Amino acid sequence: MIKGIIFDIGGVIVRWDNRTYYSYLGRVSGIPANKVGKIVDGISVRHGFESGKMTVSGFEGLLAKRFGISKRKVKWFHYYKTKMRVDRRVIAVARELHKSHVTAYLSNIDKMRHSYTRHVMDTKVFDYAFASFAIGCIKPNIRIYRYAVRKMGMKPDELLFIDNMRENVAGARKAGLRSFQFTGIANLRRRLQRMGLLGSKYK
Repeated sequence: MIKGIIFDIGGVIVRWDNRTYYSYLGRVSGIPANKVGKIVDGISVRHGFESGKMTVSGFEGLLAKRFGISKRKVKWFHYYKTKMRVDRRVIAVARELHKSHVTAYLSNIDKMRHSYTRHVMDTKVFDYAFASFAIGCIKPNIRIYRYAVRKMGMKPDELLFIDNMRENVAGARKAGLRSFQFTGIANLRRRLQRMGLLGSKYK
């Protein structure tokens, strides 16, 4: 029986796609947008940015150097702050689930973005908050899921994990959690209703 539900933040709770930022960085640097994402992600992983090993200022400094632009133009946090939007429909689902289940979120996110996101969304609907920068590893590393399971005091198969990234869903399943990929609010509601976790009024 499922006792807890864990949501991802970016692409699930928050309407945000890193490709929006990659397009901007491509425009100001002159580097093709299809290459920008790989470069940014590579720098982030190599230096452990979302694992809490580097500050936002340090990360932006590395990006500025790699893309040959001023640090002022990097706008890693600024772009997120101005473009992201909390999906109130997903929060409403989490709020309903919170009435009968333990709820949490688990996100690959840096300290500054996490702090801002918590400021603008309703955190009361989540019993646990798991952020990669504070844990020291990122999805889909199996250790991050095991950390959440241990902190929530449940068995892996008593938890349902929801993420928009296929590889993160696969990582959760490898750790023993039940998991499915988020593809939109309508599909989210249908999946939860079929599992008997959400009432029929949420159509």
